[in-house]
Amino acid sequence: MQAHLRIHALHLLNIEETAQLRDPAFYVPPSDEDIKAFDKRLPGCIEITPGKFRLDLTRSRNTLFNRCAKGVFARDFIHKVTQDKWYSFPPILDKYLDLDYVQHTFHGQMKHLIKVYKSRDATVIEERLRMVAYQGRKRTVWRVLLEELSAI
Repeated sequence: MQAHLRIHALHLLNIEETAQLRDPAFYVPPSDEDIKAFDKRLPGCIEITPGKFRLDLTRSRNTLFNRCAKGVFARDFIHKVTQDKWYSFPPILDKYLDLDYVQHTFHGQMKHLIKVYKSRDATVIEERLRMVAYQGRKRTVWRVLLEELSAI
């Protein structure tokens, strides 16, 4: 089901792969004004529908905007599976087509989408490289220590 959710998220966001979230030509987050208007339910504010699906990957997954987006996603996913017979192989059991369960599972998917989106910042990439280098040095030190101890 995870793969189906991932594919459906890409479908609703009109992208072919998550790496396209880094490209402003494919994904532009809603502006602060759009979010404020949505939170206040002002006339003419952004609508989140399957045809106009939006996520705010710059903020928390628990904002009102993202919670509404998760609801739209879950309802559309369940409709596509049950009515339109999308994602029929491997079959998804009915117990996994609960609205709350689909929303909760997509909540986890959003964590990955936010991580991919934010990875376009150079500082995030540098920090990740720094951590990888640190982990590599740490492994080398432990390996040398174990070799020294096993030689005794």
